Amino acid sequence: MFSPDLQSQLSSGLLENAWKSLIQKYGKFNGVSAIRQMNQDTFHVILPVCDFEKAEITLTLAFNPAHLLYGYRVADVKEKKEKTHNIPPHVISKDITIAVNGGYIAGTLTRPEIKEPVPVALIIAGSGPTDLNGNSSLGEQSNAYLMLADSLAVHGIASLRYDKRGVGKSNDFHQAESQLRFEDYVSDAVALIQYLKKEPGFSGIIVIGHSEGSLIGMLTAERTKPDAYISLAGAGEPIGSILQWQLSQNTQINQDKIKQIVDSLEAGHTVKEVPPSFLALFRPSVQPYLISWMKYDPAKEIRKLHIPVLLVNGTTDLQVAIKEAEMLHKAKPDAQLAIIPGMNHLLKNAPEDRDKNRATYQNPDLPLNNALIKKIVQFIRSVP
Repeated sequence: MFSPDLQSQLSSGLLENAWKSLIQKYGKFNGVSAIRQMNQDTFHVILPVCDFEKAEITLTLAFNPAHLLYGYRVADVKEKKEKTHNIPPHVISKDITIAVNGGYIAGTLTRPEIKEPVPVALIIAGSGPTDLNGNSSLGEQSNAYLMLADSLAVHGIASLRYDKRGVGKSNDFHQAESQLRFEDYVSDAVALIQYLKKEPGFSGIIVIGHSEGSLIGMLTAERTKPDAYISLAGAGEPIGSILQWQLSQNTQINQDKIKQIVDSLEAGHTVKEVPPSFLALFRPSVQPYLISWMKYDPAKEIRKLHIPVLLVNGTTDLQVAIKEAEMLHKAKPDAQLAIIPGMNHLLKNAPEDRDKNRATYQNPDLPLNNALIKKIVQFIRSVP
Protein backbone atom coordinates (compact mmCIF):
# COMPACT_ATOMS: atom_id res chain seq x y z
CA MET A 1 0.00 0.00 0.00
CA PHE A 2 2.82 2.41 0.76
CA SER A 3 4.34 4.77 -1.78
CA PRO A 4 7.83 3.72 -2.95
CA ASP A 5 9.61 6.62 -1.23
CA LEU A 6 8.29 5.41 2.12
CA GLN A 7 8.77 1.67 1.69
CA SER A 8 12.49 1.84 2.40
CA GLN A 9 11.77 3.00 5.95
CA LEU A 10 9.26 0.29 6.76
CA SER A 11 9.83 -3.18 8.07
CA SER A 12 7.51 -5.98 7.06
CA GLY A 13 4.48 -6.29 9.26
CA LEU A 14 4.71 -2.73 10.60
CA LEU A 15 1.02 -2.00 10.05
CA GLU A 16 0.02 -5.38 11.43
CA ASN A 17 2.10 -4.85 14.58
CA ALA A 18 0.71 -1.35 15.06
CA TRP A 19 -2.84 -2.67 14.75
CA LYS A 20 -2.13 -5.50 17.17
CA SER A 21 -0.80 -3.02 19.70
CA LEU A 22 -4.04 -1.03 19.48
CA ILE A 23 -6.10 -4.16 20.04
CA GLN A 24 -3.89 -5.19 22.95
CA LYS A 25 -4.37 -1.80 24.62
CA TYR A 26 -7.98 -1.00 23.70
CA GLY A 27 -9.60 -4.39 23.21
CA LYS A 28 -11.63 -5.89 20.37
CA PHE A 29 -12.12 -3.88 17.17
CA ASN A 30 -15.84 -3.51 16.45
CA GLY A 31 -15.70 -1.59 13.17
CA VAL A 32 -15.61 1.94 11.79
CA SER A 33 -18.28 4.13 13.38
CA ALA A 34 -17.68 7.22 11.24
CA ILE A 35 -15.41 8.51 8.54
CA ARG A 36 -14.59 11.87 7.00
CA GLN A 37 -12.31 13.00 4.22
CA MET A 38 -10.38 16.15 3.45
CA ASN A 39 -7.77 17.42 1.04
CA GLN A 40 -4.59 18.66 2.70
CA ASP A 41 -2.03 20.26 0.42
CA THR A 42 -1.13 17.61 -2.17
CA PHE A 43 -2.53 14.74 -0.11
CA HIS A 44 -5.94 13.21 0.32
CA VAL A 45 -6.65 12.56 3.97
CA ILE A 46 -9.13 10.04 5.37
CA LEU A 47 -10.03 10.08 9.06
CA PRO A 48 -11.85 6.90 10.13
CA VAL A 49 -13.21 6.66 13.66
CA CYS A 50 -12.44 3.11 14.76
CA ASP A 51 -14.64 1.63 17.47
CA PHE A 52 -12.64 -0.51 19.89
CA GLU A 53 -13.90 -2.18 23.03
CA LYS A 54 -12.34 0.43 25.32
CA ALA A 55 -12.02 3.50 23.10
CA GLU A 56 -12.92 5.31 19.91
CA ILE A 57 -9.73 5.97 17.98
CA THR A 58 -9.47 8.41 15.09
CA LEU A 59 -6.75 7.56 12.58
CA THR A 60 -5.28 9.94 10.03
CA LEU A 61 -4.43 8.21 6.75
CA ALA A 62 -2.70 10.33 4.10
CA PHE A 63 -2.70 9.20 0.47
CA ASN A 64 -0.60 10.69 -2.30
CA PRO A 65 -1.99 11.54 -5.78
CA ALA A 66 -1.31 7.95 -6.87
CA HIS A 67 -3.68 6.77 -4.09
CA LEU A 68 -0.85 5.09 -2.21
CA LEU A 69 -0.65 5.38 1.57
CA TYR A 70 1.94 8.04 2.35
CA GLY A 71 1.70 8.02 6.12
CA TYR A 72 -0.58 7.42 9.08
CA ARG A 73 -0.91 8.31 12.74
CA VAL A 74 -3.29 8.01 15.66
CA ALA A 75 -4.98 11.43 15.68
CA ASP A 76 -7.18 11.09 18.75
CA VAL A 77 -8.13 8.58 21.42
CA LYS A 78 -11.40 8.91 23.34
CA GLU A 79 -11.55 6.26 26.00
CA LYS A 80 -15.01 4.97 26.77
CA LYS A 81 -14.17 4.73 30.42
CA GLU A 82 -12.03 7.56 31.67
CA LYS A 83 -8.77 6.54 33.20
CA THR A 84 -8.77 7.41 36.84
CA HIS A 85 -5.84 8.76 38.71
CA ASN A 86 -5.70 9.33 42.41
CA ILE A 87 -6.24 13.04 42.89
CA PRO A 88 -4.34 14.18 45.97
CA PRO A 89 -6.47 15.25 48.94
CA HIS A 90 -7.60 18.89 48.93
CA VAL A 91 -6.91 19.28 45.19
CA ILE A 92 -9.67 20.18 42.74
CA SER A 93 -9.69 20.26 38.95
CA LYS A 94 -12.05 21.60 36.32
CA ASP A 95 -12.02 21.37 32.55
CA ILE A 96 -12.12 24.61 30.57
CA THR A 97 -12.40 25.62 26.92
CA ILE A 98 -10.90 28.87 25.60
CA ALA A 99 -11.57 30.49 22.22
CA VAL A 100 -8.35 31.22 20.32
CA ASN A 101 -7.52 32.21 16.78
CA GLY A 102 -8.88 29.43 14.56
CA GLY A 103 -10.62 27.27 17.14
CA TYR A 104 -10.85 26.29 20.80
CA ILE A 105 -8.23 25.12 23.27
CA ALA A 106 -9.25 22.60 25.91
CA GLY A 107 -7.44 22.46 29.22
CA THR A 108 -7.63 21.53 32.88
CA LEU A 109 -7.29 23.98 35.75
CA THR A 110 -5.95 22.29 38.89
CA ARG A 111 -5.71 24.07 42.21
CA PRO A 112 -5.48 23.47 45.96
CA GLU A 113 -8.82 23.49 47.73
CA ILE A 114 -8.20 26.60 49.81
CA LYS A 115 -9.94 29.98 49.91
CA GLU A 116 -6.85 32.21 49.90
CA PRO A 117 -5.45 33.46 46.54
CA VAL A 118 -2.69 31.21 45.19
CA PRO A 119 -0.12 31.52 42.40
CA VAL A 120 -1.05 29.80 39.14
CA ALA A 121 1.29 28.34 36.50
CA LEU A 122 0.57 27.90 32.81
CA ILE A 123 2.23 24.64 31.69
CA ILE A 124 3.27 24.76 28.01
CA ALA A 125 3.97 21.41 26.35
CA GLY A 126 6.90 20.31 24.25
CA SER A 127 6.99 19.44 20.55
CA GLY A 128 4.80 17.03 18.63
CA PRO A 129 1.17 15.98 19.18
CA THR A 130 1.44 16.32 22.96
CA ASP A 131 -1.64 16.47 25.15
CA LEU A 132 -2.29 18.20 28.45
CA ASN A 133 -0.96 15.26 30.46
CA GLY A 134 2.35 15.09 28.59
CA ASN A 135 1.44 12.11 26.42
CA SER A 136 1.78 11.85 22.65
CA SER A 137 0.00 9.91 19.92
CA LEU A 138 3.49 9.15 18.60
CA GLY A 139 4.03 6.83 21.55
CA GLU A 140 5.30 8.80 24.54
CA GLN A 141 3.33 8.02 27.69
CA SER A 142 4.75 9.96 30.64
CA ASN A 143 1.89 11.77 32.42
CA ALA A 144 4.60 14.34 33.22
CA TYR A 145 2.33 17.41 33.09
CA LEU A 146 -0.44 15.67 35.03
CA MET A 147 2.06 14.79 37.75
CA LEU A 148 3.49 18.31 37.72
CA ALA A 149 0.03 19.83 38.12
CA ASP A 150 -0.85 17.54 41.03
CA SER A 151 2.51 18.13 42.72
CA LEU A 152 2.16 21.90 42.46
CA ALA A 153 -1.38 21.79 43.87
CA VAL A 154 -0.21 19.78 46.88
CA HIS A 155 2.24 22.62 47.57
CA GLY A 156 -0.42 25.32 47.27
CA ILE A 157 0.15 26.27 43.61
CA ALA A 158 -2.54 26.12 40.91
CA SER A 159 -1.85 25.29 37.27
CA LEU A 160 -3.45 25.27 33.85
CA ARG A 161 -2.33 22.66 31.33
CA TYR A 162 -3.88 22.15 27.92
CA ASP A 163 -4.07 20.08 24.75
CA LYS A 164 -2.14 21.74 21.93
CA ARG A 165 -4.16 22.87 18.93
CA GLY A 166 -5.16 19.84 16.86
CA VAL A 167 -4.47 17.43 19.74
CA GLY A 168 -6.85 15.66 22.12
CA LYS A 169 -9.92 17.75 22.86
CA SER A 170 -8.43 20.83 21.16
CA ASN A 171 -9.45 19.34 17.82
CA ASP A 172 -11.79 22.01 16.42
CA PHE A 173 -9.14 23.48 14.10
CA HIS A 174 -9.42 23.42 10.32
CA GLN A 175 -5.78 24.15 9.64
CA ALA A 176 -3.56 22.22 7.27
CA GLU A 177 -0.14 21.33 8.59
CA SER A 178 1.45 23.60 5.99
CA GLN A 179 -0.48 26.55 7.49
CA LEU A 180 0.74 26.03 11.05
CA ARG A 181 3.29 28.50 12.38
CA PHE A 182 5.28 28.73 15.60
CA GLU A 183 3.45 31.97 16.39
CA ASP A 184 0.15 30.04 16.51
CA TYR A 185 1.33 28.23 19.64
CA VAL A 186 2.46 31.52 21.14
CA SER A 187 -0.90 33.17 20.49
CA ASP A 188 -2.67 30.19 22.11
CA ALA A 189 -0.54 30.54 25.24
CA VAL A 190 -1.13 34.30 25.30
CA ALA A 191 -4.90 33.72 25.19
CA LEU A 192 -4.64 31.32 28.12
CA ILE A 193 -2.63 33.84 30.17
CA GLN A 194 -5.29 36.44 29.44
CA TYR A 195 -7.90 33.98 30.69
CA LEU A 196 -5.96 33.43 33.93
CA LYS A 197 -5.62 37.17 34.48
CA LYS A 198 -9.39 37.48 34.48
CA GLU A 199 -9.98 34.52 36.78
CA PRO A 200 -10.41 35.32 40.50
CA GLY A 201 -8.40 33.65 43.23
CA PHE A 202 -4.89 33.92 41.83
CA SER A 203 -2.11 35.91 43.48
CA GLY A 204 0.32 35.73 40.56
CA ILE A 205 1.00 34.03 37.21
CA ILE A 206 4.03 31.93 36.29
CA VAL A 207 4.79 30.60 32.82
CA ILE A 208 6.36 27.11 32.71
CA GLY A 209 7.60 25.97 29.30
CA HIS A 210 8.94 22.46 28.64
CA SER A 211 11.28 21.65 25.73
CA GLU A 212 9.83 23.44 22.66
CA GLY A 213 7.41 25.03 25.09
CA SER A 214 10.36 26.80 26.71
CA LEU A 215 10.74 29.15 23.73
CA ILE A 216 6.97 29.45 23.36
CA GLY A 217 6.90 30.43 27.04
CA MET A 218 9.60 33.09 26.57
CA LEU A 219 7.69 34.75 23.74
CA THR A 220 4.45 34.48 25.71
CA ALA A 221 6.08 36.07 28.74
CA GLU A 222 7.39 38.94 26.60
CA ARG A 223 3.84 39.71 25.47
CA THR A 224 1.88 39.12 28.68
CA LYS A 225 4.28 40.19 31.46
CA PRO A 226 3.64 37.39 33.99
CA ASP A 227 5.24 37.39 37.44
CA ALA A 228 7.89 34.76 36.62
CA TYR A 229 9.09 32.32 33.99
CA ILE A 230 10.45 28.77 34.24
CA SER A 231 12.28 26.90 31.46
CA LEU A 232 12.32 23.10 31.72
CA ALA A 233 14.76 21.37 29.34
CA GLY A 234 14.70 24.37 27.04
CA ALA A 235 17.13 25.10 24.22
CA GLY A 236 19.65 27.93 24.42
CA GLU A 237 20.27 28.14 20.68
CA PRO A 238 18.03 28.06 17.57
CA ILE A 239 16.26 24.80 16.84
CA GLY A 240 18.28 24.21 13.67
CA SER A 241 21.41 23.70 15.76
CA ILE A 242 19.53 21.44 18.18
CA LEU A 243 18.22 19.25 15.35
CA GLN A 244 21.69 18.84 13.89
CA TRP A 245 23.08 17.88 17.30
CA GLN A 246 20.26 15.41 17.95
CA LEU A 247 20.65 13.78 14.54
CA SER A 248 24.43 13.61 14.92
CA GLN A 249 23.88 10.96 17.59
CA ASN A 250 22.94 8.58 14.76
CA THR A 251 26.13 7.80 12.87
CA GLN A 252 24.17 6.24 9.98
CA ILE A 253 22.57 9.57 9.03
CA ASN A 254 24.12 11.68 6.29
CA GLN A 255 25.13 14.72 8.33
CA ASP A 256 26.06 16.78 5.27
CA LYS A 257 22.55 16.37 3.85
CA ILE A 258 21.02 17.32 7.18
CA LYS A 259 23.13 20.47 7.26
CA GLN A 260 22.06 21.37 3.71
CA ILE A 261 18.38 21.02 4.63
CA VAL A 262 18.72 22.96 7.88
CA ASP A 263 20.76 25.73 6.22
CA SER A 264 18.08 26.13 3.56
CA LEU A 265 15.24 26.27 6.09
CA GLU A 266 17.16 28.72 8.28
CA ALA A 267 17.49 30.96 5.23
CA GLY A 268 13.72 30.80 4.80
CA HIS A 269 13.70 28.48 1.78
CA THR A 270 11.78 25.20 1.60
CA VAL A 271 13.48 22.05 0.33
CA LYS A 272 11.71 20.35 -2.55
CA GLU A 273 13.65 17.09 -2.62
CA VAL A 274 13.94 15.43 0.80
CA PRO A 275 15.45 11.93 1.09
CA PRO A 276 12.84 9.35 2.15
CA SER A 277 14.67 8.66 5.41
CA PHE A 278 14.23 12.33 6.44
CA LEU A 279 10.58 12.77 5.45
CA ALA A 280 9.21 12.23 8.94
CA LEU A 281 11.14 15.26 10.20
CA PHE A 282 11.44 17.43 7.08
CA ARG A 283 8.33 16.55 5.05
CA PRO A 284 7.28 19.43 2.78
CA SER A 285 4.11 20.23 4.72
CA VAL A 286 6.01 20.80 8.00
CA GLN A 287 8.82 22.89 6.53
CA PRO A 288 6.97 26.24 6.78
CA TYR A 289 6.50 25.59 10.50
CA LEU A 290 10.18 24.75 10.95
CA ILE A 291 11.14 27.95 9.13
CA SER A 292 8.90 29.98 11.46
CA TRP A 293 10.51 28.26 14.48
CA MET A 294 14.11 28.57 13.32
CA LYS A 295 14.08 32.35 13.15
CA TYR A 296 14.01 32.63 16.95
CA ASP A 297 17.16 32.54 19.08
CA PRO A 298 16.26 31.61 22.69
CA ALA A 299 19.38 33.32 24.05
CA LYS A 300 18.25 36.60 22.51
CA GLU A 301 14.63 36.20 23.58
CA ILE A 302 15.39 35.46 27.22
CA ARG A 303 17.32 38.72 27.55
CA LYS A 304 14.03 40.54 26.95
CA LEU A 305 12.49 39.16 30.15
CA HIS A 306 12.62 41.46 33.15
CA ILE A 307 11.04 39.06 35.63
CA PRO A 308 12.42 36.27 37.86
CA VAL A 309 13.59 33.34 35.73
CA LEU A 310 14.42 29.72 36.61
CA LEU A 311 16.36 27.54 34.15
CA VAL A 312 16.25 23.78 34.70
CA ASN A 313 17.89 20.87 32.92
CA GLY A 314 18.80 17.30 33.82
CA THR A 315 22.12 15.49 33.47
CA THR A 316 20.59 12.50 31.64
CA ASP A 317 18.56 14.48 29.10
CA LEU A 318 19.09 12.81 25.71
CA GLN A 319 17.35 15.55 23.71
CA VAL A 320 18.58 18.81 25.19
CA ALA A 321 22.12 18.94 26.58
CA ILE A 322 23.06 20.73 29.80
CA LYS A 323 24.98 23.30 27.78
CA GLU A 324 21.66 24.66 26.49
CA ALA A 325 20.58 25.75 29.98
CA GLU A 326 24.05 27.14 30.54
CA MET A 327 23.75 29.18 27.33
CA LEU A 328 20.46 30.63 28.54
CA HIS A 329 22.07 31.45 31.88
CA LYS A 330 24.97 33.17 30.16
CA ALA A 331 22.47 35.27 28.22
CA LYS A 332 20.59 36.10 31.43
CA PRO A 333 23.03 35.87 34.37
CA ASP A 334 20.45 36.98 36.96
CA ALA A 335 18.36 33.87 36.27
CA GLN A 336 18.50 30.93 38.65
CA LEU A 337 20.14 27.85 37.14
CA ALA A 338 19.36 24.33 38.36
CA ILE A 339 21.12 21.30 36.86
CA ILE A 340 19.45 18.24 38.34
CA PRO A 341 21.48 15.00 38.54
CA GLY A 342 19.85 11.92 37.00
CA MET A 343 16.85 13.71 35.46
CA ASN A 344 15.99 13.10 31.79
CA HIS A 345 14.02 15.05 29.20
CA LEU A 346 10.66 13.91 30.57
CA LEU A 347 11.65 15.24 34.00
CA LYS A 348 12.03 11.77 35.51
CA ASN A 349 14.88 9.80 37.00
CA ALA A 350 16.72 7.89 34.28
CA PRO A 351 20.16 6.38 33.70
CA GLU A 352 22.61 7.59 31.06
CA ASP A 353 22.21 4.36 29.08
CA ARG A 354 20.23 5.40 26.00
CA ASP A 355 17.93 2.37 25.76
CA LYS A 356 17.10 2.35 29.47
CA ASN A 357 16.58 6.10 29.40
CA ARG A 358 14.18 5.86 26.46
CA ALA A 359 12.28 3.08 28.22
CA THR A 360 11.07 5.64 30.77
CA TYR A 361 9.16 7.34 27.94
CA GLN A 362 6.71 4.44 28.08
CA ASN A 363 6.22 4.42 31.85
CA PRO A 364 3.41 6.83 32.82
CA ASP A 365 3.57 5.66 36.43
CA LEU A 366 7.22 6.65 36.97
CA PRO A 367 7.18 9.70 39.27
CA LEU A 368 8.77 13.03 38.50
CA ASN A 369 12.19 13.80 39.86
CA ASN A 370 11.64 14.96 43.44
CA ALA A 371 14.41 17.56 43.36
CA LEU A 372 12.67 19.17 40.37
CA ILE A 373 9.43 19.67 42.31
CA LYS A 374 11.29 21.09 45.30
CA LYS A 375 13.17 23.56 43.11
CA ILE A 376 10.08 24.76 41.25
CA VAL A 377 8.07 25.20 44.45
CA GLN A 378 10.92 27.01 46.15
CA PHE A 379 11.31 29.34 43.18
CA ILE A 380 7.58 30.15 42.86
CA ARG A 381 7.32 30.84 46.59
CA SER A 382 10.23 33.29 46.31
CA VAL A 383 8.55 35.34 43.57
CA PRO A 384 7.43 38.72 44.97
